[in-house]
Formats: sequence, structure tokens, C-alpha cells
Amino acid sequence: MSIRQDGDDNNQRKDSESFYPPVSTPAFVATRFCPACGASIVPQAVVCPRCGSAVSDPPKDKTIAVLLAVFLSFWTWLYTYDRDKKKFWVGFILSILGSVLVLVYIGIFLIFGVWIWAIIDAATKPRDWYRYFGLR
Repeated sequence: MSIRQDGDDNNQRKDSESFYPPVSTPAFVATRFCPACGASIVPQAVVCPRCGSAVSDPPKDKTIAVLLAVFLSFWTWLYTYDRDKKKFWVGFILSILGSVLVLVYIGIFLIFGVWIWAIIDAATKPRDWYRYFGLR
């Protein structure tokens, strides 16, 4: 490759560079904004780099979810309500129905079934599902 001079030492460039326009690539594509200051942030950010406020839900813990399921049945789905809305409302309706049907002894099985369903659901989800809960 030869170096061409245009008369000034500061304007030196290679011949091959003159055929290609400079390419500018953005550092990131911002699809989210900080709720506190409005700065553009990367989608995976947990904390705003400008103001330091949290921009996503804190991670959840599987142990807490399982304990909630054991002691509070379908109420465990309130812990992960953003993703388990349907399960919560189905469990809620079945528990109300079971409470009414306790008078004829069928409701006990319905309430017990919802309780077992909540425990199995919380226990079988992978730990990473809870760890990255707020990032999805």
C-alpha cells in the first residue's frame, strides 16, 4: 500500500481507506429508560448508571417461594405475581370454592389439591428462574 500525500503532513491516509466510509456503531441500543431520572439504559441493567436507582425487581429466592407454598398455599404466587397471575387467580377461586364445599366434605380435597399444586410448582422451578426474575 502506498501513502498518498495531499501536500500537508496531517492529511496522510492510505489509498484503501478512501473507498470505505467510516462506520459508526452505537455502544448499545437503549430500549429501556430509568424510571427515576429518565436516562437511557441497557435492557439488562439492574441499577441505573446515572442516578443509581434500581430499575428492575430484586431477584427472588426459591427457598422463600417453597416456604410460602408450604405454609400459605396459593399465596406463594403473589411472591412472583408478575409471571404467575393466572395461577394465583385459579388457586384463589379454587380455594374459595373449596371453602364453600367444605360443608359437603368435597372442598377439603380441593383445598388440599391447590396446596400440593403450589408446593410442586414452587419446588420444581429452577433456581435461576427466581434469581433472574426481575430481569425478564
